[in-house]
Amino acid sequence: MKEGSWDYSIFWNEALSQLEQEITEQEYTMWFDRMEYLSSSESEIIVSVPSKFFSDQVRQRYLPIIEKKLLDLSGHNIRLEFEVKP
Repeated sequence: MKEGSWDYSIFWNEALSQLEQEITEQEYTMWFDRMEYLSSSESEIIVSVPSKFFSDQVRQRYLPIIEKKLLDLSGHNIRLEFEVKP
């Protein structure tokens, strides 16, 4: 990995894997199957979502849980940001 390059996809995938064990299959499928890891920087992960409504709902329902998992896995505070890609 080149200097200044950040790839947190492993933490994102593991956080999702853990979350999948904690919520219903229907809930997971509805919210997380439609997200895709796009990129990351030193302090954030960017994922695609299908709409602004979708990102608002995920923020409200799951953001603190996901960011806590990312902290536990990586040892760093990593923000989750959403990019709408219909």
